[in-house]
Amino acid sequence: MLRKVLSVAVAVSSLSACKTPTEVDNETLVVTADPSPAPAASLRGVTYTVRGDDTHPDEIREYDWKTTFNVTIHDMKGLDGLKISGIVVTVQPASGGIVFNPRSDTVYFDYNVVAASNQVPKKGNASVAVETWYDLPNNGREALVTVAVSLIDEDKFTYSDSVEVNIR
Repeated sequence: MLRKVLSVAVAVSSLSACKTPTEVDNETLVVTADPSPAPAASLRGVTYTVRGDDTHPDEIREYDWKTTFNVTIHDMKGLDGLKISGIVVTVQPASGGIVFNPRSDTVYFDYNVVAASNQVPKKGNASVAVETWYDLPNNGREALVTVAVSLIDEDKFTYSDSVEVNIR
């Protein structure tokens, strides 16, 4: 009998020490972007490097486009100590909001995130400005930008959500 009680106690203490990611639903977090769709502006003077190889030198090129928009994280549930722990941005060519893969699938982009804080107030909002510079393989302007947001609360539960922004 003692052996059975110890097994149950060990199992319960193991479960309480383990923190699994929390499932995000519309009742926990809502991530939005504004404006969406966002405008793209022609850009000159901001460059990137295309790495060469033994037979080709590196190339320095200019990004063709720049867009800026805000991402807002809404805490709908009232989570304690919610912090933004990471933001990742991806850019894909699009037409009419449809992502496509042209022959050359290399998309060159860079981004900058500007935030006043990493804290999301309980039942409040946190806003992050996202600047994105990009050059598409089809020389197009329209793109789909995906912003993935990772968060953690004071109990070490993790949350993630994303928002897609059409760029025109």
